[in-house]
Amino acid sequence: MSSRGATKAASSSVVVAESCEVGGTRASSSMARGSKAVVIGDTGILRALKGFKDVVALVESSDPNREGPTKNNILRALDWLAESEPGDSLFFYFKGDAEVVEDDDSDYEDMAVNAAILPSDHWRSGNLMDASLRRHLVEPLKEGVRLTAVFDVRSKKKGVECLLGLPFTLDLFKGHWVRGENPMYVKSDVLAVRGDGITEDFVRLCRRDRSLIGFARDLGATLTSTQALSDLTQPFELRPRYPNPNFNAQLGLVVTKKRRKANRSTQLEGAAYGALLSTRRGVSSRPK
Repeated sequence: MSSRGATKAASSSVVVAESCEVGGTRASSSMARGSKAVVIGDTGILRALKGFKDVVALVESSDPNREGPTKNNILRALDWLAESEPGDSLFFYFKGDAEVVEDDDSDYEDMAVNAAILPSDHWRSGNLMDASLRRHLVEPLKEGVRLTAVFDVRSKKKGVECLLGLPFTLDLFKGHWVRGENPMYVKSDVLAVRGDGITEDFVRLCRRDRSLIGFARDLGATLTSTQALSDLTQPFELRPRYPNPNFNAQLGLVVTKKRRKANRSTQLEGAAYGALLSTRRGVSSRPK
C-alpha cells in the first residue's frame, strides 16, 4: 500500500495522515523519514507517535462509507507497514478484543493454544490468529528494522500474552529473558507490549526517559521480543537511531518440544486391545 494508494483509500476505509499532528507538533518529513504506523481501534495512542510521518488509522465509525477495522483492511494495512528498509521504525497498535483458540491437531505444545484478535467483522470473516499476524507483520521484516507493537486487549485468559508469537518474554521480577518453547527466530528487532487498559499509561511513559526494563515494570505489561537483548538499561524508544542487530544464531522455527497427544484412531485401537485382553482372561464386559 503506497502513500498515494493509502490516501485514496482514506475516503472509504482508512484514515491516513501524511504528516499527522501529534503532541501539538506537526511532524516534518525530515524528522519522520523511515517511520510509519498502523493504529487500530483508538486514535488516543497518536499522542505517543511524535515524529511518525505516515499513519494509517482504522477505527469504528458511523460513516457508512468507511468500513473500519475489518479483517481485510487490517491485513492490507499490515502488508503496507511491513514494506520497510533497514533503519526504519515501525509502530503497530491494536485496541479491542482478543480470544484464545485451541488447536487439538497441533504437534507442538505451545501451538496448541493460539491467540487471536477480533476484527470488526469477525462474525463474518473470522478472527486474525497470532500466526497470521506474525506472517504478515514480523517475518517479512529485514535486519535493522525496528517494530514496536502494542496490544491493549480486553482478555485475561492465559494464552494471549503474546499476540505475535515472539520467542523471548521478559521476566519483570528476575530481569532476564525467558525463551519460549519451539521459538520462531527472525532477523528484525521487534518489541511487543500486551496489557489490558494500558494505552494511557503507555502514552505517559513514552514521554519519560525510561530504560527498557523500567518501562516494562512501570507499565505492568507483558513484554516480548525477537532478540534476547543483553542491555536492559538501554532507553525505550519508538524511533531508535540504531535498531538492535540480529543476535539469533539460527533463523526460523526451532523445535524444542513436541506435544504428546492421542488421536481418535489411537483411542479406538486402545479400547479394542483392552477388550481383547479382557476376553482372553475370561472377563466378560457384559453386565451380569
